[in-house]
Amino acid sequence: MKPKQSVSTNFIFNFLNQILSVVVPCITVPYLARTLGPAGIGEYSFALSLVTYFASFTNLGVNLYGQRQIAYLKNENKEVYSKAFWELVLLRVCLGVISSAAYFILIVRISDSYLLSALLTLEILNMILDIQWLFQGFENFRIITIRNFIVKTVTVLAILFL
Repeated sequence: MKPKQSVSTNFIFNFLNQILSVVVPCITVPYLARTLGPAGIGEYSFALSLVTYFASFTNLGVNLYGQRQIAYLKNENKEVYSKAFWELVLLRVCLGVISSAAYFILIVRISDSYLLSALLTLEILNMILDIQWLFQGFENFRIITIRNFIVKTVTVLAILFL
C-alpha cells in the first residue's frame, strides 16, 4: 500500500463521498417513483427491507473490526496484515453463505415476486465482496471515493437507460 494520505486529503475525499451519497438518490428516486408507481416502489422496498436483515448478518461487525485490525497492523510486515485480511474475508464468505441459504429457504421460496427476491440476493453478494474496511484501515479514502463514484455513475446510467 502507498503511504497514508494526509488527514485533510482524506477529509475531502470522505466529504465528496458523502455528497455523492446524497446527490444520487435525488436524481434516481423521482424517476423511479414515476416509472414504477406506488405499488412497484412498495414491493421493492418491502423485498429490500427483508434482504437487508440477511445482508446485515453477513456483515456482523466485520467492517468495524476489520478497519480497526488493519489500522492496528498496517505498520507490520505484509504477511501479518495479509493474514488478518484473508481471515476476515473467509469469515465474511462463511457468513454470506449461511445468510444466502437462509434467505433462499425463508424468503425467496415463499415470495410472491420470486424474481425480485432472487435478484436482491446480489445485496448479500455485495456485502461479501465489499472490502471498503481495508482501505479505511489503511486511511486511503481516495480509492473508496473513486470506486463509489464509478459504481454510482453506472447505477444511475443503468436506471435511466434500462
